[in-house]
Amino acid sequence: MPDLTAEALEMPLTSSYRVAVIGAGLAGVSATNALLASGQFGTSDVCLLEAQSRIGGRVHTQSFSDTLPVNVEVGAAWIHGTEGNPFAKLAQKFGIAFKEISPRNPWLHPGSCSDFLLFEGSRQLSDQQAAETWEWQDLLMRKLQALARAADRDGHGDKSVAAVVDDLVASDPQLVEVMAGVNARERLNLFLRLIEAWMGLTADDLNLDAFVETDLMGDDPGAHCIVPAGMERFIDHLSEPLKDVIHTNVSVSAINYDGPDGVVIECTDGRTVTADHVIVATSLGFLQTGRLHFQPELPSVKTGAIKRSKMGQYMKVLVQFPEVFWPKQATFMAQIQDNSNASDCNGRRIYFPLVFNYYLAKNVPILEGVLIGDKASEISASFTDEEIAHALFLQMQDTFGPDIPEPWSVGAYSCVTVQNAYEDPNVLKQTVANRVLFAGEAANLKYQGALQAAYFSGALRGLIPPRGGAGCRYIRWRPFKADVCAEGDITWRWCCLQYPRVLCFVITYSLHHGTKARAVDDTWGQRCDKLIFFSNMTDSIVVGAGTPAEQTNDKNKAALRYVHANFRNDYDWFYKADDDSYVVMENLRNYLKRPEIAHTYNREPMQMGHRLNLGESAVNFYIKNETLKTLWHSRWDRWVYHSGGPGYVMNRLDMNKIVEILDDWMCLSDPDSETIPDDAGISFCMMWHGVDPHIHVITAAESFGTVSYFYPTHLLESLLHASSPSNIFSPPAVDDPNNWYVKYRRHIGGVHLQLESAAPGSVAFHNISSAHSTFAEPETTCSIQQ
Repeated sequence: MPDLTAEALEMPLTSSYRVAVIGAGLAGVSATNALLASGQFGTSDVCLLEAQSRIGGRVHTQSFSDTLPVNVEVGAAWIHGTEGNPFAKLAQKFGIAFKEISPRNPWLHPGSCSDFLLFEGSRQLSDQQAAETWEWQDLLMRKLQALARAADRDGHGDKSVAAVVDDLVASDPQLVEVMAGVNARERLNLFLRLIEAWMGLTADDLNLDAFVETDLMGDDPGAHCIVPAGMERFIDHLSEPLKDVIHTNVSVSAINYDGPDGVVIECTDGRTVTADHVIVATSLGFLQTGRLHFQPELPSVKTGAIKRSKMGQYMKVLVQFPEVFWPKQATFMAQIQDNSNASDCNGRRIYFPLVFNYYLAKNVPILEGVLIGDKASEISASFTDEEIAHALFLQMQDTFGPDIPEPWSVGAYSCVTVQNAYEDPNVLKQTVANRVLFAGEAANLKYQGALQAAYFSGALRGLIPPRGGAGCRYIRWRPFKADVCAEGDITWRWCCLQYPRVLCFVITYSLHHGTKARAVDDTWGQRCDKLIFFSNMTDSIVVGAGTPAEQTNDKNKAALRYVHANFRNDYDWFYKADDDSYVVMENLRNYLKRPEIAHTYNREPMQMGHRLNLGESAVNFYIKNETLKTLWHSRWDRWVYHSGGPGYVMNRLDMNKIVEILDDWMCLSDPDSETIPDDAGISFCMMWHGVDPHIHVITAAESFGTVSYFYPTHLLESLLHASSPSNIFSPPAVDDPNNWYVKYRRHIGGVHLQLESAAPGSVAFHNISSAHSTFAEPETTCSIQQ
C-alpha cells in the first residue's frame, strides 16, 4: 500500500477538531470515511491518528520474498461469504477480483469444499471415508446446536466444547454408534480442529454459546474467497479520500472526557488534541493492555466487557518449495492424527491440523500451515520460525514420503481474532458520556473476528451528530434514500445527540435464542441504545429469567423489575417487544421527538402502542375475583390494552408506576390470573392508576391519514412480499363479528385494511419470522419510508 509516513510527518497536527478517530485499522478508516461522506464534516474537522507507520491494522499484505514476489496475507486473508458481504460490493466498486475456494465455509462445512483431502499418515482416505467423516461431523454439529439451544443445556452449560464432545461420544446413542467406525474418534477430533481454526481458540476455551446458530458463525452466506491482488487493496481504495486527515506515528496515551466542551487527547510525544467527539477504533488487545488511559475511568460495565473478551491467536506458517509435490487440485489437506516428529526440549510438539494449498490459490509452490490459540503462542515462544517451518516439512514427509524436496524459504505470521460473550459487543459499542464512541471487531457480535465486524462497526460509529449549538435536544436524522439502500450503504443511521434514549427489552424463550432472538439482535435491535433479552433461562444471550414460557405475565413482571432496578435512570423510553416483532427504530425515535411527546414525557406516565379491545368473555375469564369484576364494570365498559406482540413503549414515570403497583390486587396478581397475557395485564393494572391507553396512544396524524403505527399482524411481511395489494391482510368483512381483528378493534377506531392501514411512519410489526426479519432489514429502511 502507499507509504503514508513521509506525508503524515510533514502534515501538521492541529490542536482542535470536531472528531478525532484513534486507530487507522479497518474500523477507523471506515468510521472516518463515514464522517466525510455524511457531508457534515470537512477534512479540517477530522483527524485519524495511527501509532504505527502504516495503516490498515490486521489487513496487511506483503510480498513473500525477493525471489518469489507473490502477495501473501500477514493478517486477514479471506472474504467469508459473498452474499450480503460489504466487501463483495466494495470489490465490484473498486474492480478487485476474487478467487473462489469453497462455495460455503470450508471450516464449518468442509463437505461443501471440493478436494478437501484427508490423510492418516501417508494413506489418503477414500472419497467414501471422507464423505462419511463429514456426515459424522455434521451430526456432531447438530448435537452441539441442540444442546446450546436446550433450556438447561443438560448440565453442560459451564463445560468447554472439548468436554461436551467427550460426554456426547460416550452417551449419545447415535454418536456411540459412530464411534464403532474406523478411526472415528480421530475423525471427530478433526472437527474440533476445524472449529478451532475458524474461531482462533482451542476447544478447551470455547463453550456452547458459539453453537446456538451453526449454519453461519460469523460469516455471510455464499462463496469463501481469497483476493489474489491482496486484501490491502481495500485499504488502498478506502483510504484514498483520507490522505489529508491521516496522521501516522502518533501514539495516544490518554483521553480526558471530563470537561464541559468535549475531549482532550494526550499523545506520547507531549502534544494534545481537543475534539467534540472521539472514536476509539484501536484493537481490543491494545485496550486490554491498559496503556490507553481514560479520565474519568470508563464505566465498570465497559471495562468488564473489555477484560472478558478473548483474543484468539492465529499463526500462519508459509513454506515455499522448489516444486509442487502434492495434489495440485487440493484445497486443504488435513491429518486426522497428530504424527508430528518435531518437539522442543520439554516435549512440546508442533502439529498442523490444517494445510492450505497456495498453488491452487495463486499458482505458486507454497503450503500454509495453521496453528491456533494458546498452542500458537506457546510454539511461537518455544521455537524459531525456521524450526516451525521445518515441522511443517516433517509433517509433509509423513504424508508424501521422505523424498520431497527441501523448502526454499519460509514465513511465519501471527495475528489475533476476537471472541467475546453474547452481551459484551453491545456493551463495547455503547457511547460514553455522549462523546467517546467505540468501534472495532469486538463491537459486533454477528461478525466478530471477521472484517465485516470492523467495517460495519466503523461505518456506524462514523455517524456523529452535527453541531446543534447549546441546548440542542432533538435527534436529526438523515433522510432515507433508495439509492443508498440499494448500494448496501449503512449510513442511513444518524446518531442521536441525546433524547430519546431507548432501551429495548424483548421477551423470548430458550428454543428461540438462536433463531428469533438472534434475528432481533442482528437487525432492529442494533439500533436500540441498549438491547436486553428475557427468557425462561439465562445464558450468553439472555441476561434475565422470568418464569416458564406459559406464564408470560410473570415473566414480563420480572423483566420490568430488572430493567427498572438497573436502568431506569439511564434511558428516556423503554420498549417492550416479543421476539417475533420487527421495529423500525428510526420511526419510533421520530415520533418520540415530536413536541407534544418530548415536552411531556418527563411530567406524567406515558405508554403508547397499538390498541386492542379485550372481549367480555376474556374479561370474565381473567378476572377471577368477583368483587374486582364488579368494581371494574362500574368504571369501564371495555378492556383496552396495547398489543404486546409488536410492542409498546413507556417512559420512565410509567415504568416507575408499574413496578410500584405490580403486587397490587387490582393488578390481577392472584395465582388464578397468572396466565393472563402480559399486555392485557399491564393495561388492566395501569388503568386503575390513571394511565389510560385511550389517551397516550399513537393514532392517526392528519398528515398520515391512517389508523396506527403499531401492527399486531403479518403486515410487514405482506408489504414486502405481496404480489398485489389485495394480498395484504387477507381482508375480512369489516362487520364480521367472528374475525379476531374486527372483534379486537371494535369501538376503538374501527378496522382499516390493506394499504389503508400502513402508515409511512410505521413503527412495529408482529408475527415476523426470523428469515423475513433478516430479509426486511435492508428492504424496510427503503420501503417503509417510500
